[in-house]
Amino acid sequence: MNAVIKLPVGPAMSRARARPVEAFLAGPVPWAWLAAAGALPGKALHVALAIRYRAGRARSKRIALSLTNVASTFGFDRAQACRGLAALAEAQLVAVEHGAGRKPVVTILPGGEPADDALEGPVRPVRPNAVHNEEVPRRGANRPGRGPNLQGGTNMESRNTSCARGM
Repeated sequence: MNAVIKLPVGPAMSRARARPVEAFLAGPVPWAWLAAAGALPGKALHVALAIRYRAGRARSKRIALSLTNVASTFGFDRAQACRGLAALAEAQLVAVEHGAGRKPVVTILPGGEPADDALEGPVRPVRPNAVHNEEVPRRGANRPGRGPNLQGGTNMESRNTSCARGM
């Protein structure tokens, strides 16, 4: 007797061996882009990683980004995520389109290519030392974007980098 045995094929076969998949970054992620995001202040690197993760899941360079979800994933508040996104846009690593009452639409730009002389060594000195006798700006009210503005408000308001307003 010839019995025909039906074996699962296609999606049924893959379901039989399916395991939970952990979240991962889809690559390739250009190292220069990542290094440029890492050199930015605040939570810019966290936001950059979230953008790359969402873009990999969507298989697109253009995504709608929920800053609230980014902030809750990494454990900081939405305002910090907003400042991180503004820093990425200012560094021309991403382009951001804002709409009233909408999530910002982020497009990943091919920025962050290092200059020929910047291929080796640190991106910027962290503190002055005996070898480098140069002044490095420290945190405080005398840096742009920090502290009170003499016209009232803060320097961040005068630069118009809020997520609710256009950049």
